[in-house]
Amino acid sequence: MAMQSPDRFFEHFGKSKMRRNEVVEGLRPPMATGGPILEFDLPAAVMQLKQESNWSGHRNARTLVKHRDCRIVLMDLERGAHLVRHQTRGTVVIQVVSGHIKVSVFNEVFDVPVGHVISLDPHLSHDVEALEETALLLTIAWPEDPEPCIVERVCAQASGQSFHSLCAIADRVASDSAVERQSA
Repeated sequence: MAMQSPDRFFEHFGKSKMRRNEVVEGLRPPMATGGPILEFDLPAAVMQLKQESNWSGHRNARTLVKHRDCRIVLMDLERGAHLVRHQTRGTVVIQVVSGHIKVSVFNEVFDVPVGHVISLDPHLSHDVEALEETALLLTIAWPEDPEPCIVERVCAQASGQSFHSLCAIADRVASDSAVERQSA
């Protein structure tokens, strides 16, 4: 079965009467964020984000993929932009498309230049700072089952701990979890 072009997909499902990449002043063209197959031109999407005037503070973002268990967001950050300490329920993967960021997790700072990827387990409190103008692809994936993951249990015990202490706590919690599964 041949894959339809995105324009034909939109026409068929009535999502858009606009041409692909058509820009109406102040508005983004509609774009499907869910479906069996999605394809994106990242350089073009980054360029569009940079040209938009509706930035929120020092950043602009667009959700590219939105499924029940996964989000992919393209984000553009001005130099010095700071995403304050936060955490998510899902695994976070940050891919630097252009520019350079630093990610702080606990008391550890990770340097993430263009072309690099950093992955964070669920519930890890972190913040992000753009060291220069940066485009990044942010992927968040949520677990299927609601059972608390090992990281939640580690984070509950690790308040104010160093990164190396966190690793030791994680080893202990993982070992405890394995014992719990064997006895169940």
